[in-house]
Amino acid sequence: MTSFVNMVKRNLPISNNSEHESETQLKQSSLHKWIVLVLCLIIVALIAAIIAIVLQQQPSGPSNESSGPSNETSGPSKICLTPGCVEASAYILGKMNRSVDPCQDMYSFSCGGWLAQTHRPRDKVKWETADEVNAKVGVILQEIIEEDDISFKGRNSSAIAKMKSLYRTCMDEQTIDDIGVKRMLQLISDLGSCTMITKNVTQWDSQSWSLQASIESMHLLGLHQLFYLRTYRDPNNSSKQILLVYQSGLSLHYTLYNESRITQTLTATATEIAVLLGGDKDVVKSKLDKVIEFEKELAKINVSPESFLNPIGRMKIKLEKLEDYFAPWLDFRHYLNVMFNGREVDNATDVVFPTANYFTNLKDVIKRTDKEVLANYIMLSFVEAVLDYLPTSFKKAELKIKELVLGVGSLSPRHETCLAMGRAYFGFAISAIYVDRHFPAESKKQVNATIEEIKSEFIDNLKSVSWMDNSTRVAVIDKASAIYNMIGYPDWILNVEELDRYHEDINITEGEYLLTYLNISQKSLRKDLDTLWDPPARNKWLRSPDEVNAYYNVLDNSVVFLAAILQRPFFEPTFPDSFNYGTVGMVSGHEIIHGFDSNGRYYDRNGNLKDIWDETAASGFQNGSQCFIDQYSKYQVQGLKLNGKLTLGENIADNGGIKLSFQAYKKAAKPRPYILPGLEYTDDQLFFIAFSQLWCAHYSPSYEKTAIKNEKHTNNKYRVIGSLSNSEDFARSFNCPINSPMNPEEKCQIW
Repeated sequence: MTSFVNMVKRNLPISNNSEHESETQLKQSSLHKWIVLVLCLIIVALIAAIIAIVLQQQPSGPSNESSGPSNETSGPSKICLTPGCVEASAYILGKMNRSVDPCQDMYSFSCGGWLAQTHRPRDKVKWETADEVNAKVGVILQEIIEEDDISFKGRNSSAIAKMKSLYRTCMDEQTIDDIGVKRMLQLISDLGSCTMITKNVTQWDSQSWSLQASIESMHLLGLHQLFYLRTYRDPNNSSKQILLVYQSGLSLHYTLYNESRITQTLTATATEIAVLLGGDKDVVKSKLDKVIEFEKELAKINVSPESFLNPIGRMKIKLEKLEDYFAPWLDFRHYLNVMFNGREVDNATDVVFPTANYFTNLKDVIKRTDKEVLANYIMLSFVEAVLDYLPTSFKKAELKIKELVLGVGSLSPRHETCLAMGRAYFGFAISAIYVDRHFPAESKKQVNATIEEIKSEFIDNLKSVSWMDNSTRVAVIDKASAIYNMIGYPDWILNVEELDRYHEDINITEGEYLLTYLNISQKSLRKDLDTLWDPPARNKWLRSPDEVNAYYNVLDNSVVFLAAILQRPFFEPTFPDSFNYGTVGMVSGHEIIHGFDSNGRYYDRNGNLKDIWDETAASGFQNGSQCFIDQYSKYQVQGLKLNGKLTLGENIADNGGIKLSFQAYKKAAKPRPYILPGLEYTDDQLFFIAFSQLWCAHYSPSYEKTAIKNEKHTNNKYRVIGSLSNSEDFARSFNCPINSPMNPEEKCQIW
């Protein structure tokens, strides 16, 4: 089944029904105006207070009124009162709790004010700095998607028209409520039916029902019962595509099936959903227990992600040998024929197959499971996968399990849900308008220069990496020099013809929300599988520019900064250099280090999997890695130890990124000739404050525990504490005593 945890990661907020839509929207609009007004008054009051304090401290002549701090040149004692300086002070001070000793707890020192004043929305599992930026971007995108105009660059765009049609269809809750159940029941009949839902559907027939046919039908819709199939760039030859086959099929994270309270709530949730589709409650309950037991069996055989963190250990086999893992319950050759629409896939085709043990054990699980249970499992997982596209009553039913496992306490506003849907399937279309109206062209040049500085610093720093031999150092330098920067957005999205061509396979049928989604899912699957015979597109944008994100693509050896992240606090030209190096500089270093972390180090400059490191270097890297694993595994959240092995790659990137960015800042940045009002910290200290404030976060208690089991990023608090307690530069900047909490004598370091 689709994972409830993964449903959150789809960035599709939960829908919210209203019987009086226009009245609710009017109230929301009025409420938003009041919130904006109150926030503006608070900001004005804060700025006024800062200015008042500063004027008392510095009764000298009038300040320079230029727009940026660079014009303040009267010396280091000069207090800067330009708008940029005042805004920087207000922003930084507003997040801090200066009563905390930074040498004791840098996270609370930097984020304590934000933690006290900010609250996690009840419909979100986590709320952090990036979410605040995304909310700001969302307001802009909401205006774009609600405009009637479908033109771009003076021409009507079919992509933009489709995007807005999907949004309108999503917003039409009345039609979804009226026809959603009817459409779902028809699909259940067409896809083989089941015995939990017997009203208004074709009666389930054990003689004619086939697991093979059921899996093929579901997978053709782009769903992933029991396993999933996709194309994948060959890790050993990045110039060609191969196949990926991977375990799938659970509603929850595999570790949660041992908790009876959770499985009981899952059963109650599934029962309510089946009853909404016309199932008899007593019948459903009697059938559902066996389905949950089947999922428990799947959970037991799931391969943990820690088992294949090392890419060298990921199994790759020929297609002809893969068939043995599925026989006798699935004729894999027939399955492929269906999935590829009759186009033959050569037996010699390579397949990345990292969860082989799962499939070995799956044979026995299926063999001892009754047909009826399998049919009910397949159909229930189908219903679960499309809950976002059904009437609101289904989403309300789902809240029971989401509240317990993730801490989600309410449904999101409908307009947020529908905007997220538009962004998910037409991200490049809405990004084209966003970039054209709101993205400063000079940002690309500035951020590219920063990345190049950090890259040069990484290469220079290799001279001091004592555990690395010369031959490995040469190979690492070669790869680092070849890293390709992708900043902001792909140029093609500003061309209407290319934008429309990219979305030409997607069709929207207004008023048919569920069927439209399934059409999009099918087309997405077909588009992916058809690339098996084509050379992979190099430097392809894997995410749309409206996302507040940056990433490293190991198969392209590229660093990508999306347009929406290049704004305060990640990048703000009017803020001090030290602040920007602590934010966008650190993120640059983080992404570059991903090319040389516990996964990325096994790939060469062209994205090919090659373990070319000398044994001496490999041993040194392993020793450093074990230090990080041990360090982060000692941290605890709600009594649970963090998983230092699962988070190793991200922790290496955080630690290396902060070191490289600080060194680059010390070489390139000019000292401030002014003091920020009310904020008399050194440039070096501001660097680390800026970095720390990127990770201010509130978690729901339930999600915080769940994240420890499946998130590759360390809990935000310990992203700050972990990396800075390893930093000599941080300890020196804040004069932290040796063996104080933020300056332990034993430190971990790789890069």
